[in-house]
Amino acid sequence: MDKKIKLDNRNRLIKNISTVVLHITLYIIWSRIYVEYIDKKYLIQYIRKMKYEDIKRIAIEQSAIDLSCNYDDLIGETNKVVVSQLLTGHKRDYTEPHFCQFVCYGNALVAPIDKKLMEFMIPFVEKLPGFRCYTRFKELTHEFDKYGKHIGTQNYYLPDIKNSFDVSPNFDIKILIDSEISKLYSDKRFPMALRYDCDSERRDVIAVTGYKNNEIIGIAGAVNDSDTMWQVGIDVLPNFQGQGIGKNLVKILTNEIFKKGIIPFYGTAWSNIISIKTAISSGYSPAWIELSAW
Repeated sequence: MDKKIKLDNRNRLIKNISTVVLHITLYIIWSRIYVEYIDKKYLIQYIRKMKYEDIKRIAIEQSAIDLSCNYDDLIGETNKVVVSQLLTGHKRDYTEPHFCQFVCYGNALVAPIDKKLMEFMIPFVEKLPGFRCYTRFKELTHEFDKYGKHIGTQNYYLPDIKNSFDVSPNFDIKILIDSEISKLYSDKRFPMALRYDCDSERRDVIAVTGYKNNEIIGIAGAVNDSDTMWQVGIDVLPNFQGQGIGKNLVKILTNEIFKKGIIPFYGTAWSNIISIKTAISSGYSPAWIELSAW
């Protein structure tokens, strides 16, 4: 009798698993069809129903992969040091494990590091709140100098859906996709907006180009950093800055990325005040901070 019960339970389990797998498969197929073929206007409306917290959750999930940690590590209250490794699904700009990186979404800090830093890093992060670890440049520089490494910092922003992404630009717009973007590569004035590469795994995927009198005045570009998140970059020529051109280009690009079912994010150096103002005026809010040693 026991054997029969176990067999029935096993068969029931297999049947349930098969049903779940079938439903997941159908959902994935339906989702891909939905994203690819449904009227893009309705897709934007669907994404705009998301809350900022929903978008931030997707970003944290991506960071957990990039940092070789768990989702809960990034939303917890205790700083954590982990051995850095490259996991499947990591951002495409990471080509090797981090020597040292700090990431903080406002509470705890997660630091994926090389094993040789363990003795220094564990007591260093244990004695400080997450955000304070970024301010101890003297101690960090002294340690990283032993390995010939330098420090860089970056602020990252996510679109806050409660803000308006509607635009009414007073200039002409052209939107280029994938290989079409190569038409812009002879013009080297837009290094913050373009990678000047549409063939590599990490490449330019959208370029929103602003024109006046048939002359380019600015470009907002997107790079496919991961399967779920694309990074936004913006360049406006000096004579046209301060006129809201960058803000409008970023908003248009943000909408174009949303149409693809992808989450846009915006990165800038701590010291780039103009870029920070552009991010905020374009409807983006601060999300996380990174410090890297290379």
